[in-house]
Amino acid sequence: MDSTPSSTTPLSETAQRIVTLVLTVLAAVLYAVILGIAVVKSAMGQDVVFTDGAIKAARVLGGLVGSVVSAGFAGSWRFSSVQLSTQHPMGGRAVTAWSSLKPSSRFKSKLASLARALGFLSRRSVPVRTTPESSEEPTESESSTTATVMAVLYVGVYLLVGMAAFVLVLVKAEVPEVVDSSAWVWLGTVIASAYTYFGIDSQVSSS
Repeated sequence: MDSTPSSTTPLSETAQRIVTLVLTVLAAVLYAVILGIAVVKSAMGQDVVFTDGAIKAARVLGGLVGSVVSAGFAGSWRFSSVQLSTQHPMGGRAVTAWSSLKPSSRFKSKLASLARALGFLSRRSVPVRTTPESSEEPTESESSTTATVMAVLYVGVYLLVGMAAFVLVLVKAEVPEVVDSSAWVWLGTVIASAYTYFGIDSQVSSS
Protein backbone atom coordinates (compact mmCIF):
# COMPACT_ATOMS: atom_id res chain seq x y z
CA MET A 1 0.00 0.00 0.00
CA ASP A 2 1.44 3.36 -1.00
CA SER A 3 1.82 5.55 2.09
CA THR A 4 2.88 8.62 0.15
CA PRO A 5 0.48 11.49 0.92
CA SER A 6 -1.45 12.61 -2.12
CA SER A 7 -1.03 16.21 -3.24
CA THR A 8 -3.92 18.62 -3.62
CA THR A 9 -5.56 18.13 -6.99
CA PRO A 10 -6.66 21.09 -9.14
CA LEU A 11 -10.29 20.02 -8.67
CA SER A 12 -10.12 20.12 -4.88
CA GLU A 13 -8.29 23.45 -4.99
CA THR A 14 -10.96 24.85 -7.29
CA ALA A 15 -13.68 23.66 -4.92
CA GLN A 16 -11.90 25.31 -2.00
CA ARG A 17 -11.59 28.56 -3.93
CA ILE A 18 -15.28 28.53 -4.84
CA VAL A 19 -16.36 27.97 -1.23
CA THR A 20 -14.01 30.67 0.03
CA LEU A 21 -15.13 33.10 -2.66
CA VAL A 22 -18.84 32.53 -2.00
CA LEU A 23 -18.49 32.95 1.77
CA THR A 24 -16.32 36.08 1.67
CA VAL A 25 -18.33 37.84 -1.04
CA LEU A 26 -21.65 36.92 0.59
CA ALA A 27 -20.43 38.29 3.91
CA ALA A 28 -19.40 41.58 2.29
CA VAL A 29 -22.73 41.93 0.43
CA LEU A 30 -24.83 41.24 3.53
CA TYR A 31 -22.67 43.60 5.57
CA ALA A 32 -23.05 46.38 3.00
CA VAL A 33 -26.82 45.87 2.69
CA ILE A 34 -27.66 45.73 6.40
CA LEU A 35 -25.34 48.47 7.57
CA GLY A 36 -25.83 50.58 4.43
CA ILE A 37 -29.60 50.68 4.89
CA ALA A 38 -29.18 51.61 8.55
CA VAL A 39 -26.70 54.40 7.75
CA VAL A 40 -28.82 55.91 4.97
CA LYS A 41 -32.04 55.87 7.00
CA SER A 42 -30.30 57.27 10.07
CA ALA A 43 -28.67 60.07 8.06
CA MET A 44 -32.09 61.00 6.62
CA GLY A 45 -33.66 61.08 10.07
CA GLN A 46 -35.86 58.05 9.49
CA ASP A 47 -36.59 55.42 12.10
CA VAL A 48 -34.33 52.41 11.87
CA VAL A 49 -35.80 49.21 13.24
CA PHE A 50 -33.82 45.99 13.12
CA THR A 51 -34.31 42.74 14.93
CA ASP A 52 -31.76 41.54 17.46
CA GLY A 53 -30.67 38.94 14.93
CA ALA A 54 -29.95 41.58 12.27
CA ILE A 55 -27.98 43.66 14.76
CA LYS A 56 -25.87 40.67 15.81
CA ALA A 57 -25.40 39.70 12.16
CA ALA A 58 -24.12 43.17 11.32
CA ARG A 59 -21.55 42.95 14.13
CA VAL A 60 -20.38 39.48 13.12
CA LEU A 61 -20.25 40.32 9.42
CA GLY A 62 -18.35 43.53 10.08
CA GLY A 63 -15.78 41.66 12.13
CA LEU A 64 -15.55 38.90 9.53
CA VAL A 65 -15.04 41.24 6.57
CA GLY A 66 -12.48 43.27 8.50
CA SER A 67 -10.64 40.11 9.54
CA VAL A 68 -10.47 38.90 5.94
CA VAL A 69 -8.99 42.23 4.82
CA SER A 70 -6.51 42.20 7.70
CA ALA A 71 -5.48 38.60 6.98
CA GLY A 72 -5.11 39.35 3.28
CA PHE A 73 -2.92 42.37 3.94
CA ALA A 74 -0.71 40.30 6.26
CA GLY A 75 0.93 38.71 3.22
CA SER A 76 2.93 40.29 0.41
CA TRP A 77 2.48 38.11 -2.63
CA ARG A 78 4.91 39.68 -5.05
CA PHE A 79 5.10 38.68 -8.69
CA SER A 80 8.86 38.25 -8.33
CA SER A 81 9.06 35.14 -10.50
CA VAL A 82 6.98 33.08 -12.88
CA GLN A 83 7.21 29.45 -13.95
CA LEU A 84 7.80 28.95 -17.67
CA SER A 85 7.00 25.80 -19.62
CA THR A 86 8.91 25.66 -22.91
CA GLN A 87 9.87 23.12 -25.55
CA HIS A 88 13.49 22.21 -26.09
CA PRO A 89 14.72 23.72 -29.42
CA MET A 90 16.06 20.31 -30.52
CA GLY A 91 12.84 18.50 -29.63
CA GLY A 92 12.17 16.17 -26.78
CA ARG A 93 10.30 16.63 -23.54
CA ALA A 94 9.15 20.02 -22.29
CA VAL A 95 11.33 21.67 -19.69
CA THR A 96 10.43 24.04 -16.91
CA ALA A 97 12.38 27.09 -15.82
CA TRP A 98 11.92 30.15 -13.66
CA SER A 99 12.16 33.69 -14.93
CA SER A 100 12.51 36.69 -12.63
CA LEU A 101 10.13 39.60 -12.95
CA LYS A 102 10.31 43.13 -11.60
CA PRO A 103 8.97 43.13 -8.02
CA SER A 104 5.50 44.60 -7.55
CA SER A 105 4.81 47.66 -5.43
CA ARG A 106 3.49 47.28 -1.89
CA PHE A 107 0.00 48.28 -3.08
CA LYS A 108 -0.13 45.61 -5.78
CA SER A 109 1.44 42.89 -3.65
CA LYS A 110 -0.97 43.50 -0.76
CA LEU A 111 -3.97 43.46 -3.09
CA ALA A 112 -2.69 40.28 -4.74
CA SER A 113 -2.36 38.69 -1.31
CA LEU A 114 -5.92 39.74 -0.45
CA ALA A 115 -7.19 38.40 -3.80
CA ARG A 116 -5.66 35.02 -2.97
CA ALA A 117 -7.26 35.07 0.50
CA LEU A 118 -10.64 35.86 -1.06
CA GLY A 119 -10.29 33.05 -3.60
CA PHE A 120 -9.91 35.19 -6.72
CA LEU A 121 -6.37 33.95 -7.34
CA SER A 122 -5.01 30.43 -7.28
CA ARG A 123 -2.53 29.50 -4.58
CA ARG A 124 -0.60 27.34 -7.03
CA SER A 125 1.80 28.51 -9.69
CA VAL A 126 0.49 28.02 -13.21
CA PRO A 127 3.25 27.58 -15.82
CA VAL A 128 3.29 30.09 -18.66
CA ARG A 129 3.96 28.40 -22.01
CA THR A 130 6.47 30.09 -24.25
CA THR A 131 8.96 29.31 -27.01
CA PRO A 132 12.75 29.35 -26.88
CA GLU A 133 12.82 32.08 -29.54
CA SER A 134 10.54 34.36 -27.56
CA SER A 135 12.39 37.34 -26.08
CA GLU A 136 9.35 38.90 -24.40
CA GLU A 137 9.36 38.99 -20.62
CA PRO A 138 6.28 37.27 -19.14
CA THR A 139 3.76 39.64 -17.60
CA GLU A 140 0.89 39.36 -15.19
CA SER A 141 -2.09 37.56 -16.68
CA GLU A 142 -5.49 39.07 -17.29
CA SER A 143 -6.93 36.93 -14.49
CA SER A 144 -4.44 38.47 -12.06
CA THR A 145 -5.53 41.96 -13.09
CA THR A 146 -9.21 41.06 -12.67
CA ALA A 147 -8.50 39.54 -9.25
CA THR A 148 -6.72 42.72 -8.17
CA VAL A 149 -9.67 44.84 -9.28
CA MET A 150 -12.07 42.64 -7.31
CA ALA A 151 -9.86 42.96 -4.25
CA VAL A 152 -10.00 46.77 -4.60
CA LEU A 153 -13.81 46.62 -4.76
CA TYR A 154 -13.90 44.41 -1.66
CA VAL A 155 -11.74 46.80 0.32
CA GLY A 156 -13.71 49.77 -1.03
CA VAL A 157 -17.04 48.39 0.21
CA TYR A 158 -15.53 47.59 3.59
CA LEU A 159 -13.97 51.05 3.98
CA LEU A 160 -16.82 53.18 2.63
CA VAL A 161 -19.66 51.52 4.53
CA GLY A 162 -17.71 51.32 7.78
CA MET A 163 -16.42 54.87 7.49
CA ALA A 164 -19.94 56.17 6.82
CA ALA A 165 -21.17 54.49 10.00
CA PHE A 166 -18.24 55.83 12.03
CA VAL A 167 -18.70 59.40 10.76
CA LEU A 168 -22.41 59.18 11.58
CA VAL A 169 -21.57 58.17 15.13
CA LEU A 170 -19.30 61.20 15.49
CA VAL A 171 -21.66 63.82 14.06
CA LYS A 172 -25.03 62.67 15.41
CA ALA A 173 -26.04 62.65 19.06
CA GLU A 174 -28.13 59.51 18.68
CA VAL A 175 -27.73 56.70 16.19
CA PRO A 176 -29.31 53.24 15.98
CA GLU A 177 -27.59 50.49 17.93
CA VAL A 178 -26.67 48.61 14.76
CA VAL A 179 -24.80 51.67 13.44
CA ASP A 180 -23.10 52.44 16.75
CA SER A 181 -21.82 48.92 17.41
CA SER A 182 -20.80 48.32 13.79
CA ALA A 183 -18.88 51.60 13.68
CA TRP A 184 -16.69 50.67 16.63
CA VAL A 185 -16.16 47.15 15.33
CA TRP A 186 -15.08 48.70 12.01
CA LEU A 187 -12.65 51.03 13.77
CA GLY A 188 -10.94 48.11 15.47
CA THR A 189 -10.66 46.06 12.31
CA VAL A 190 -9.48 48.97 10.17
CA ILE A 191 -6.68 49.66 12.65
CA ALA A 192 -5.67 45.99 12.47
CA SER A 193 -5.82 46.13 8.66
CA ALA A 194 -3.66 49.25 8.58
CA TYR A 195 -1.11 47.55 10.81
CA THR A 196 -0.90 44.47 8.61
CA TYR A 197 -0.68 46.67 5.50
CA PHE A 198 2.17 48.87 6.75
CA GLY A 199 3.64 46.99 9.69
CA ILE A 200 4.03 43.46 8.36
CA ASP A 201 6.02 42.84 5.22
CA SER A 202 6.33 39.08 4.89
CA GLN A 203 7.41 38.82 1.27
CA VAL A 204 5.95 35.74 -0.37
CA SER A 205 6.74 35.15 -4.00
CA SER A 206 4.66 33.18 -6.43
CA SER A 207 7.20 30.39 -6.20
